[in-house]
Amino acid sequence: MNFREYRITAPNVRSLCWHDHMLIDWVAGGTRYQLDGTIKRSSTVYPFGFDAVMQSASGEVVVIYQRLGTKGLVLNNGQIVREINRSYYYADSYEYPIAILQHADLNEVLVHCPEKYNQLELEDVATSRRLNEAERKPVEIFHSRLSVSPKGKWLVSAGWQWQPTHTVAIYNVDEIWAQPQILDTEGFCPPIKVDISSVSFLDEQTLLIITDEFANLSADLVDTLVQRRGAHSIGYYDLLNRQFRATVEAEEIVGTAMALSERYVVGFYDHPKVFDCTTGKVVQRWRDLATGRQTHSMIGRLDQAIPPIAFDQANQRFAVADAKGITVIELEL
Repeated sequence: MNFREYRITAPNVRSLCWHDHMLIDWVAGGTRYQLDGTIKRSSTVYPFGFDAVMQSASGEVVVIYQRLGTKGLVLNNGQIVREINRSYYYADSYEYPIAILQHADLNEVLVHCPEKYNQLELEDVATSRRLNEAERKPVEIFHSRLSVSPKGKWLVSAGWQWQPTHTVAIYNVDEIWAQPQILDTEGFCPPIKVDISSVSFLDEQTLLIITDEFANLSADLVDTLVQRRGAHSIGYYDLLNRQFRATVEAEEIVGTAMALSERYVVGFYDHPKVFDCTTGKVVQRWRDLATGRQTHSMIGRLDQAIPPIAFDQANQRFAVADAKGITVIELEL
C-alpha cells in the first residue's frame, strides 16, 4: 500500500480537525497548520482545560470541550456563542457526547446531553432554542461518541449501558426532525450479543462496526459468538436493509476506526494500522505513531493518553499529534 507522509514541527498541539485541506487547533484558539509546514498562530486563549473538538460539516460551528469533563464552549466562525455543560454523572469515565447536525431551516443544530446523561437535546446554535419540547422519558443509555454520516442522514451514539455493556444507538436524522422524541429511544442497533468497540460511517448506507470479540455477524447467524477474547470483528452493516453485508475477524485489536472503503479500514489501537477486511490482516502500520489504547467510550482509566487525532475520510488521510509536532498520513488505495 502506498502512502505519503508529512511532518509539521508544532509543539504542544492541543486538538486537531481538518478544514479546507489544512489542520486547525481550535483549543489553541484556531491555530492553522498547512501541510507544507506553514503555521498561522492565533492570539486567542481559552484559559481552561479543554482537550477535544467537534466541528460542523460547514466548518463554521465548533465546540471545544473536556473529553472527561462537563464543560464545553460553542464557537461560530471563531466567536464565542455560549458555554454548554453535561451531567456530572460518571463524566470522568466516558467521553463527552456532542455532535452537530445540519438543518435546512436552522442551519447548525447541537446534539448533546446538557441535563441528563441519557437525554439527548437538540439546540439551534444561533438561538439556543431547544427543538424537542415534548415530555421526556429517555431510555437508560450513557450517550457518547456521537457521530454523523457524511451527508447527514444518520446519527449514531456509541456509548454504554449498565454492567457495563458497550452498544450503539442509530437514528435517522429526517425522523428526528419530524419526531424529536425518537432520541429518547434506543433507535435501532444490530442484534448482536457482544460489546461494540467503535463505529465509522463509510457512506450513507454503510456503517462499519467493530466488536470486542469475534462474532459471526452474517444475516443468518447474527447471534453466533465464538469466544475468543482479544479478537475483534470488522463488520459492514447495511443501514437500509439492516443486516451485515460482510464480516471478518481482525488479527489484532482495532480500537477506534476510520472506514476507507469496502476493503480497507484504519484502526488506531496503540498505533495506526490498515486492515484488509477480506482477510482481517494488517497490511500497513506506523509503529512510531502512538495513538492510545481506546476500545470504548469509557476512557477514564486508560494507561495511555489519547493524543489529538484528526480523520479526513473523504481524502483518505489522518493526522496525529505528539509532543513535538504533527504527522499526516495520506493513503493511496
